[in-house]
Amino acid sequence: MGRLGNYFNQELFGLPTTLPWGLEILPTAPMFPDGVPAGTLFHPLFLYEMIWNLLGAALIVALERRFARGRGRSLALYLIWYGLGRSGLETIRIDPTSDAPLGVPANIWASFAVVLIGIGLLVIQSIRHSDPELSPYHPGRNPTAAGSLARENRRGENHVREQSHEHTDDTGAVSPRGGAPGPGATGHARHEAG
Repeated sequence: MGRLGNYFNQELFGLPTTLPWGLEILPTAPMFPDGVPAGTLFHPLFLYEMIWNLLGAALIVALERRFARGRGRSLALYLIWYGLGRSGLETIRIDPTSDAPLGVPANIWASFAVVLIGIGLLVIQSIRHSDPELSPYHPGRNPTAAGSLARENRRGENHVREQSHEHTDDTGAVSPRGGAPGPGATGHARHEAG
Protein backbone atom coordinates (compact mmCIF):
# COMPACT_ATOMS: atom_id res chain seq x y z
CA MET A 1 0.00 0.00 0.00
CA GLY A 2 3.02 2.24 0.30
CA ARG A 3 2.84 2.73 -3.46
CA LEU A 4 -0.07 5.14 -2.90
CA GLY A 5 2.59 7.70 -2.03
CA ASN A 6 3.64 7.62 -5.68
CA TYR A 7 0.22 9.02 -6.61
CA PHE A 8 0.60 11.99 -4.29
CA ASN A 9 4.21 12.54 -5.36
CA GLN A 10 3.21 12.31 -9.05
CA GLU A 11 5.88 9.72 -9.82
CA LEU A 12 6.24 6.10 -11.01
CA PHE A 13 4.07 6.50 -14.08
CA GLY A 14 4.36 4.89 -17.48
CA LEU A 15 3.82 5.66 -21.12
CA PRO A 16 0.98 7.94 -22.24
CA THR A 17 -2.39 6.20 -22.50
CA THR A 18 -6.00 6.87 -23.46
CA LEU A 19 -7.33 4.25 -21.03
CA PRO A 20 -10.02 5.54 -18.64
CA TRP A 21 -7.87 4.85 -15.57
CA GLY A 22 -4.99 6.89 -16.96
CA LEU A 23 -3.24 9.14 -14.46
CA GLU A 24 -3.03 12.86 -15.08
CA ILE A 25 0.31 14.32 -14.05
CA LEU A 26 0.57 18.04 -13.49
CA PRO A 27 2.88 19.68 -16.05
CA THR A 28 4.61 21.40 -13.13
CA ALA A 29 5.55 18.07 -11.51
CA PRO A 30 9.31 17.46 -11.47
CA MET A 31 8.93 14.09 -13.24
CA PHE A 32 6.68 15.37 -16.06
CA PRO A 33 8.36 14.41 -19.36
CA ASP A 34 9.55 17.11 -21.75
CA GLY A 35 7.62 17.61 -25.00
CA VAL A 36 4.36 16.06 -23.77
CA PRO A 37 1.24 18.26 -23.83
CA ALA A 38 -0.50 19.17 -20.57
CA GLY A 39 -3.51 16.98 -19.78
CA THR A 40 -1.84 13.82 -21.11
CA LEU A 41 -2.80 10.67 -19.23
CA PHE A 42 -0.14 8.15 -18.21
CA HIS A 43 -0.21 4.50 -17.11
CA PRO A 44 -0.39 4.42 -13.26
CA LEU A 45 2.43 1.96 -12.68
CA PHE A 46 2.10 2.19 -8.90
CA LEU A 47 -1.51 0.96 -9.24
CA TYR A 48 -0.45 -1.88 -11.53
CA GLU A 49 2.25 -2.85 -9.06
CA MET A 50 -0.20 -2.83 -6.13
CA ILE A 51 -2.61 -5.08 -8.06
CA TRP A 52 0.26 -7.36 -9.13
CA ASN A 53 1.46 -7.72 -5.54
CA LEU A 54 -2.04 -8.41 -4.16
CA LEU A 55 -2.61 -11.06 -6.83
CA GLY A 56 0.76 -12.60 -6.02
CA ALA A 57 0.03 -12.65 -2.30
CA ALA A 58 -3.36 -14.31 -2.90
CA LEU A 59 -1.78 -16.90 -5.22
CA ILE A 60 1.05 -17.68 -2.81
CA VAL A 61 -1.34 -18.03 0.14
CA ALA A 62 -3.51 -20.38 -1.94
CA LEU A 63 -0.47 -22.43 -2.93
CA GLU A 64 0.76 -22.58 0.65
CA ARG A 65 -2.64 -23.74 1.88
CA ARG A 66 -2.82 -26.36 -0.86
CA PHE A 67 0.71 -27.73 -0.57
CA ALA A 68 1.82 -26.51 2.91
CA ARG A 69 5.53 -26.72 2.16
CA GLY A 70 6.80 -23.81 4.31
CA ARG A 71 10.49 -23.38 5.11
CA GLY A 72 10.93 -20.11 3.22
CA ARG A 73 9.40 -21.28 -0.04
CA SER A 74 6.58 -18.74 0.13
CA LEU A 75 9.11 -15.94 0.53
CA ALA A 76 11.05 -17.32 -2.43
CA LEU A 77 7.92 -17.39 -4.58
CA TYR A 78 7.10 -13.82 -3.57
CA LEU A 79 10.58 -12.61 -4.51
CA ILE A 80 10.26 -14.25 -7.91
CA TRP A 81 6.71 -12.88 -8.42
CA TYR A 82 7.67 -9.36 -7.33
CA GLY A 83 10.86 -9.24 -9.39
CA LEU A 84 9.14 -10.41 -12.57
CA GLY A 85 6.31 -7.92 -12.19
CA ARG A 86 8.56 -5.03 -11.29
CA SER A 87 10.96 -5.66 -14.17
CA GLY A 88 8.02 -5.75 -16.59
CA LEU A 89 6.57 -2.51 -15.25
CA GLU A 90 9.95 -0.79 -15.34
CA THR A 91 10.10 -1.33 -19.11
CA ILE A 92 7.17 1.07 -19.64
CA ARG A 93 8.24 3.59 -17.00
CA ILE A 94 9.15 6.94 -18.47
CA ASP A 95 9.95 9.11 -15.48
CA PRO A 96 13.71 9.38 -15.17
CA THR A 97 15.60 6.63 -13.38
CA SER A 98 19.30 5.95 -13.18
CA ASP A 99 20.88 3.82 -15.89
CA ALA A 100 23.35 1.07 -15.23
CA PRO A 101 25.39 -1.27 -17.49
CA LEU A 102 24.13 -1.88 -21.04
CA GLY A 103 21.74 1.07 -20.80
CA VAL A 104 19.28 -0.95 -18.72
CA PRO A 105 17.72 0.99 -15.81
CA ALA A 106 19.12 0.12 -12.40
CA ASN A 107 15.63 -0.83 -11.19
CA ILE A 108 15.40 -3.59 -13.81
CA TRP A 109 18.81 -4.94 -12.77
CA ALA A 110 17.65 -4.89 -9.14
CA SER A 111 14.46 -6.75 -10.15
CA PHE A 112 16.53 -9.41 -11.92
CA ALA A 113 18.65 -9.75 -8.78
CA VAL A 114 15.50 -10.23 -6.66
CA VAL A 115 14.26 -12.95 -9.06
CA LEU A 116 17.63 -14.73 -8.89
CA ILE A 117 17.65 -14.55 -5.08
CA GLY A 118 14.12 -16.00 -5.03
CA ILE A 119 15.08 -18.84 -7.37
CA GLY A 120 18.21 -19.56 -5.34
CA LEU A 121 16.25 -19.61 -2.08
CA LEU A 122 13.60 -21.89 -3.57
CA VAL A 123 16.20 -24.35 -4.90
CA ILE A 124 18.29 -24.36 -1.71
CA GLN A 125 15.28 -24.80 0.58
CA SER A 126 13.87 -27.56 -1.64
CA ILE A 127 17.19 -29.44 -1.45
CA ARG A 128 17.72 -28.87 2.29
CA HIS A 129 14.13 -29.58 3.30
CA SER A 130 12.28 -31.94 0.99
CA ASP A 131 9.66 -32.66 3.66
CA PRO A 132 6.87 -30.23 4.64
CA GLU A 133 7.52 -27.93 7.56
CA LEU A 134 6.32 -29.28 10.89
CA SER A 135 3.55 -27.46 12.71
CA PRO A 136 4.67 -25.25 15.61
CA TYR A 137 1.65 -26.53 17.58
CA HIS A 138 1.50 -29.59 19.81
CA PRO A 139 -0.68 -32.39 18.43
CA GLY A 140 -4.34 -31.54 18.89
CA ARG A 141 -3.53 -27.95 19.89
CA ASN A 142 -3.41 -26.27 16.48
CA PRO A 143 -6.08 -23.63 15.80
CA THR A 144 -8.11 -25.92 13.51
CA ALA A 145 -8.08 -28.87 15.91
CA ALA A 146 -8.67 -26.63 18.92
CA GLY A 147 -11.62 -24.98 17.18
CA SER A 148 -13.11 -28.37 16.27
CA LEU A 149 -12.55 -29.68 19.79
CA ALA A 150 -14.15 -26.59 21.32
CA ARG A 151 -17.20 -26.98 19.05
CA GLU A 152 -17.51 -30.67 20.00
CA ASN A 153 -17.20 -29.80 23.71
CA ARG A 154 -19.90 -27.14 23.42
CA ARG A 155 -22.20 -29.60 21.65
CA GLY A 156 -21.60 -32.20 24.38
CA GLU A 157 -22.17 -29.66 27.16
CA ASN A 158 -25.40 -28.48 25.55
CA HIS A 159 -26.60 -32.09 25.20
CA VAL A 160 -25.79 -32.86 28.85
CA ARG A 161 -27.42 -29.60 29.96
CA GLU A 162 -30.59 -30.43 28.02
CA GLN A 163 -30.70 -33.93 29.52
CA SER A 164 -30.11 -32.71 33.07
CA HIS A 165 -32.99 -30.22 32.92
CA GLU A 166 -35.64 -32.61 31.66
CA HIS A 167 -37.02 -35.89 32.94
CA THR A 168 -39.57 -38.14 31.30
CA ASP A 169 -41.75 -40.17 33.67
CA ASP A 170 -43.50 -43.51 32.98
CA THR A 171 -46.45 -41.81 31.27
CA GLY A 172 -44.21 -39.87 28.89
CA ALA A 173 -44.77 -36.55 30.67
CA VAL A 174 -41.68 -34.34 30.70
CA SER A 175 -40.77 -32.46 33.84
CA PRO A 176 -37.68 -30.68 35.12
CA ARG A 177 -35.39 -33.07 36.94
CA GLY A 178 -36.13 -33.07 40.63
CA GLY A 179 -39.21 -30.85 40.11
CA ALA A 180 -42.91 -31.56 40.15
CA PRO A 181 -44.14 -33.94 37.46
CA GLY A 182 -46.28 -32.72 34.61
CA PRO A 183 -50.08 -32.46 35.03
CA GLY A 184 -50.80 -35.85 33.41
CA ALA A 185 -48.46 -37.81 35.67
CA THR A 186 -49.81 -40.75 37.67
CA GLY A 187 -49.38 -41.22 41.39
CA HIS A 188 -46.65 -43.77 40.78
CA ALA A 189 -44.74 -41.28 38.64
CA ARG A 190 -45.28 -38.57 41.26
CA HIS A 191 -43.87 -40.85 43.90
CA GLU A 192 -40.71 -41.56 41.77
CA ALA A 193 -40.26 -37.89 40.88
CA GLY A 194 -40.70 -36.73 44.49
